[in-house]
This record gives sequence, structure tokens and C-alpha cells, in this order.
Amino acid sequence: MARWDIHTHCSEVSDCSHIAACEIIGEAKAIGLDGVCITDHIYFANKDGCSRDYSKAAELARELGIGFIPAFEATGVGKSDLLIYLPTGLGLDEKTCWTMFNKEATLIAWVHEVGGAAVHAHPYGLEYSPIVPELDGVEILNWNAMRDKPLFKLREGVAIALTGSSDAHSAGVVGRCFTEFDDEIHTPEDLIRGLRSKRCKPGTWVK
Repeated sequence: MARWDIHTHCSEVSDCSHIAACEIIGEAKAIGLDGVCITDHIYFANKDGCSRDYSKAAELARELGIGFIPAFEATGVGKSDLLIYLPTGLGLDEKTCWTMFNKEATLIAWVHEVGGAAVHAHPYGLEYSPIVPELDGVEILNWNAMRDKPLFKLREGVAIALTGSSDAHSAGVVGRCFTEFDDEIHTPEDLIRGLRSKRCKPGTWVK
């Protein structure tokens, strides 16, 4: 079993965030999480690239003995925001993505082609069915959006992984919602496997 916060934002990359990457790592360790993903925004309405150097955060995570996986929130893809988890060594570049991915299904197809996973971030509504059936998961708990209350009721018959995360943009929030995986998570491949196999569930932690 492993508890991970798989959706956070750091101030070095995401202008909307007020917590640094190393602070995210420190908070995750302090509350007893097994790992954390930093999922900074890629804005598909913006053709500019950005620097994503998480080397200091990765070094701190190794020192503290906590898992760390960089990922992305693809913001403004069609009408959706998607959390994108890619295998080791793969990344997304905004300038390239602008020309390739302007629809949810197109982006998800590419993610699957390279062996990744895609999760719908903080959708709203009383009932939810996936925007496209190929989605691997949906974030049903998001502390930043709705604290510890479910964002929606999953439409009956929909088979999809359910996740939870803090969507932290400030201190004191990391890990308030998290995803509990049935198996240990050490690598991006482990996390992707856990999502695509649906061997996970959302959880909350409140001070």
C-alpha cells in the first residue's frame, strides 16, 4: 500500500502557486505520505515554453526517503484539465504540444501510445461520465476545490480509477486528499500501472 498526493503545484513553475517544490516535498514527508507528484500547468492556450527543473526537489526527496514523480496538468485541453503521468524520461513541451494536442482524445491517445496515464482533474457536476472513454482515472476528491467532499457522483456503470489529491497551491494543504494505491509506488511506471489497473482509491487526511 502507498499513499501519494498526485496533484500539486509549485511556485517555481506555476504562477498560481505560493509553495516551493522543496516545501511540497517537506510537507509530504511530515504528514507521512509515501510520495508526491508535482503536476505543474501546461497551458494549451499559451504557445510559450517554460523551465521545469525539479532537481532540488528530487534531491531532497531522496534525502528524506520519500517518493517524488514530476508530472503535468494539461490546462485548457478542449474543455478539460487533464493530469498527465508519463514513463521515466519522457516529458511534454508546450511549444510542441500546441501544434499536436487541442482535443482531449488526441492527447490521451498520445499518452497511451507512449505508455502513460491520463486523469481528469477536478471535474464538477452531480453526475459524471468520462469526457472520453479512454481516460484512466478521474479525480473525485480535490482539497483545493471542494475540501474533503466528493466533487460528483460517478455515473452508474462507469469503470474508471478514482483518485484524490490536494491540488496544493499553498502551504498546509499537501496530502489533505490523496490516492491510496494497493501496491508500492517507486517509479512513474508503478504509478501509471496503479492508475490504469484501477488498483487505487481516494482518501482524505484532516488535521
